[in-house]
Amino acid sequence: MGIKQSNGKKQKLTYLSKIPNFWKNYQISHLKVQEQFDSGDIVLFKSKHKLAVAYRKLVCSEFDHVAICYKQNEELQVYEVVQKGVQMFQWDQLKLQEWYKHFEKICIRKLNYNKKNDYRVRFSNFLEENLGNEYNLSVGKIFTFTSKIKKPNNGEKVEQKRSFFCSELVAKAYKVIGLLDQGKSCTQYYPKDFSQEKELELLQGATLSPEYLVVFEE
Repeated sequence: MGIKQSNGKKQKLTYLSKIPNFWKNYQISHLKVQEQFDSGDIVLFKSKHKLAVAYRKLVCSEFDHVAICYKQNEELQVYEVVQKGVQMFQWDQLKLQEWYKHFEKICIRKLNYNKKNDYRVRFSNFLEENLGNEYNLSVGKIFTFTSKIKKPNNGEKVEQKRSFFCSELVAKAYKVIGLLDQGKSCTQYYPKDFSQEKELELLQGATLSPEYLVVFEE
């Protein structure tokens, strides 16, 4: 048992040593994330890809990608937007498929909100309705500052079926559960806005926890 624990600590230190300034973040095992995190929690990614590195330098951000969690039957799922569109994967696949190796670091933030049971249906419906929608990041979106609502013939206001980029999806999900200003366009939120650096102001008394650096090697 002592040897196993020693090897585990050695692997953890080896993993952390590859992450610059890892001591600045709280740390959590990827297994604990599965147990302790829930719907609405935020996942931040820092990719090793050259384009991602260039993007971070351009916008002065530590992260280049953001996703949102949904928990169903004790299974933690991650919803994100990539070039293939809106997709979902099981949290444990990051370790099992070794996807985490594509990232310099992955951090997670817990949504502190005492009305989580009130929004689960709306939240899950939103994710289900938009799963498979296309990816799109255009100049037009970047310069859209207020929400656009389509009015059908019956006068009822409904938002158009739409494409997303990563942080736009997360912002829209938070709007659906009433945590972000409805007037501000979701296209004005970027991965940096969901990091602890920006101190995002949420409504209804909700807050986000500090960033937890996820440790995959144990």
